[in-house]
Amino acid sequence: MKKLLQRGNIFKIEKGMQVYTEIPAKYLYKNLRNSNRKTYEIITVGEVFSLSAVTKTADMIELRDDIKKDFLAHGLCVSEEKINSFLKSLNISLKEEMFNTSIFCGEYIVTKTKFSKQNGKRGWHVTASKLKNGEYNPNGSSISFYQSGPYIPMLVPKEITLIGDVLECK
Repeated sequence: MKKLLQRGNIFKIEKGMQVYTEIPAKYLYKNLRNSNRKTYEIITVGEVFSLSAVTKTADMIELRDDIKKDFLAHGLCVSEEKINSFLKSLNISLKEEMFNTSIFCGEYIVTKTKFSKQNGKRGWHVTASKLKNGEYNPNGSSISFYQSGPYIPMLVPKEITLIGDVLECK
C-alpha cells in the first residue's frame, strides 16, 4: 500500500478524480446565474458545467411573461411583438456558456495535511496548489480531498501518481 501524501509531495490530478475546489457559482445555482461569485464544491475533474441556451431561453420567456403581467396589472396592453422587440434590443446573448473542470488536471504540490475528526471518525485531509511550469504558484488553483476516513471526496493513495517530493512550498 502506498503512503499518505505529505507536505511538499508533488502528484498528478487526472480526469475522473473527485476533488473539492472553487468554481463559479452560476453553473450550479440558478439564482446566481448572473453572478461572479465563486463557491467551493466537490467536482469530478473533467466534467463540464454549462448554462445552456435552453435554460436561458426559458428565462427569456419568463421575463417576457412577467413584463406582460406588469403591463396588464397597470391596465395597459402591449403586444408580444413589442415585448419581443424590446427584449431583442437589450442584446441579451443566448449563447451557451461552459466551464470545463479539466483545467484542474495537472501537477500539484501538497501545501497542507492534517487529520480531520468529525463524529469520532478521523480522515487524512490534503490541500494542494496547482504548479505552474513545474514551479510553486501561490495563486494557483487550490484543491483538497481526503485519503482516509469516511469522507468525500476521497483519493486513496493507490489512485495517486506521486511525481516527487523535493519541492518545498513557502
